[in-house]
Formats: sequence, C-alpha cells, structure tokens
Amino acid sequence: MTKALGRPGDSASVRSLRLDDVTATYLVDGVLAMRPTVFFRGIPREYWSTRPELLTAGGEMLMSAGGLLIELDRKLLLIDAGVGTTTMDFAFGGVDCGSMLDVLRAVGRRPENVDVVAFTHLHFDHAGWAFTNGAKTFPNARYVLAAQELAPYANSTH
Repeated sequence: MTKALGRPGDSASVRSLRLDDVTATYLVDGVLAMRPTVFFRGIPREYWSTRPELLTAGGEMLMSAGGLLIELDRKLLLIDAGVGTTTMDFAFGGVDCGSMLDVLRAVGRRPENVDVVAFTHLHFDHAGWAFTNGAKTFPNARYVLAAQELAPYANSTH
C-alpha cells in the first residue's frame, strides 16, 4: 500500500511513473515544516484553524523537498536539485533534508549518470545539491536555467 507523502505520521516514499518510454521518479531529499501563517501571509489565520488536518500537532504544514528524475533513451534529466544537506529552523519553518543522493543511488543511479540538471528557479529548496564542496554535485551534467531566472544574479559579485 502506498501512503501519501507529507502527511503527519506517514513515511516518505519514492514513486515512479512510467508513460510509454519515459520514466519519472520523484527523488525525496527531505521535509520542510512550514509555519503557514508566516509562509502564506496572504491567507487568513482562520483558514488554518478550520483545517487542522493540514497541520501537525505543532501547527506546521509538512512539505516534501526533492527533485524529479526523468529517464528517456538512457538519458537522465534531473528537474531541480532539492535542498541539500541541511537541518535547521528559520523564521517560516524548519528543514530536515539531505537524502537526495542516497535516494538517487537507491533507484540505481549515481550523480555521474545525470546528463542535465534543469533548475525551475534558484530558491534554496530547488538548487541545494547543485554544488557540493565547491564542485558540481552532478559532474557530467549540463546545468540549465531560464535566462529570466538568472537575470537578478547576473551582476552579483557573490
């Protein structure tokens, strides 16, 4: 039996979907525990108080972090690179991540096998595994990002 990801008390699981000759596998990196009244400021507090099933006993909304591995004709495309090895609390929640590379290996692939890493955007929960210790985590992959996503950082000195 497969349980839904992100529900309190449920275990996270890797899921794959095959459509003809394309396989899509969600690579779990970990969990984000978000304080919804801070993270979703535009949603009235009353909304959350009337939907306790969406929250943990501590009032946090659990969300999975990870990436989507697409396999086609022996080519591997990774869409987003999770959070990376991070366990911390901050203003709008907490993070407990760092399993994406282990999950990648568990499905029979290695970072060296990935051909392309496509970043949907550069938020911490989508680009965390891009680099490890100053080097590309996926050493043989071409990293791609839309020009408009890169534009705000183009003149940065960081």
